[in-house]
Amino acid sequence: MALALAPRIAIIWLNYNSMGNWDLAKRSLLSINECSVAETEIYVVDNASTDGSYERLVELVSQRRLKGARLIRSDVNVGYAGGNNAGYKHIGSSIKYMVLMNNDFIAVRGALDQLISFLEDDPKIGAIHGKIVSLDAKRTDYGSRINEVLEDTAVRRNLNATDVTYTPGCFSAYKLEAIRKVANNGFLFMPALFSYGDDDFLGLKLWEAGYKCISVDIMTGYHKGLGSFAGKMAFQHYLSNRAWLALLAASNSRYRIFELLTSGRLAIIGLMRAIMNRDPKELIFGVRAWIDGLRLGAQIVKERGRINIYAAPILRTSRMQAVFARFSQESTRLILRRHRKNMPSVVGSI
Repeated sequence: MALALAPRIAIIWLNYNSMGNWDLAKRSLLSINECSVAETEIYVVDNASTDGSYERLVELVSQRRLKGARLIRSDVNVGYAGGNNAGYKHIGSSIKYMVLMNNDFIAVRGALDQLISFLEDDPKIGAIHGKIVSLDAKRTDYGSRINEVLEDTAVRRNLNATDVTYTPGCFSAYKLEAIRKVANNGFLFMPALFSYGDDDFLGLKLWEAGYKCISVDIMTGYHKGLGSFAGKMAFQHYLSNRAWLALLAASNSRYRIFELLTSGRLAIIGLMRAIMNRDPKELIFGVRAWIDGLRLGAQIVKERGRINIYAAPILRTSRMQAVFARFSQESTRLILRRHRKNMPSVVGSI
């Protein structure tokens, strides 16, 4: 059923150097036509791509394959945070809902309309997402909750609607009334976050402001993930670990002081990665994640105040879990990635 007022929805679709997966990026963008019957404003944001994908986007938009699309290009790559900020600043006051969508996510028919109906029905919902299936159909994402040391724990089963700490930036809908209350200086995300930690931070701030983030058992689409970091895994690890330490340092977690005193573990994790991946950049990025994470945490506190994680649904953490925080999670991921490296890749048809 069409929503009564139009346009009420703004969709920010973010692209960066997608020529290596252009068929997927094109399907992602065109899937916007199917995910909602409501009139939408579509902001196609290109993050200074240099591989020819921007020119492909110009062609698609000029052909009017997407009704209501506007193309925006950054002069430099400003990451996930900056790219979405570029789209956000163009959203007018008449828009009620905002959707963030990555270029490796394919939405299914009617997905957005179903999410928006939940936002319409409950004024306390600030952010929402549905069931997301990996492109190879091997993994289903129902969202995440963080624990007291700010590690993600996946929600394995969705009983509709489930409170989550934050909604994933690959495809989530937000109530702009709520977003405008937590945005800072007109920025949706802190530019310094660049990538990683941005959707976590936004979710935590929404809970602080009295809004809920929820996951609903509605199939919304298929997601590949990590497309922007192909061949740059050391840099991806740096951003991920830097964001973890920064948000932890800026939080009011009861384990914050202990974790800060032992935060040098990020350099040790970088050494482990350097040895197992035979890539010395991993050690360099591990050390940088440690130093830059502490600096970024101090910046967050200065600009936005300390984060009250206990306003959100989080999982209690034992002392033993706190001692091994990040070590256990990163070690498991490292072993699994090494194991999968030699396994054949199969991409399912959708």
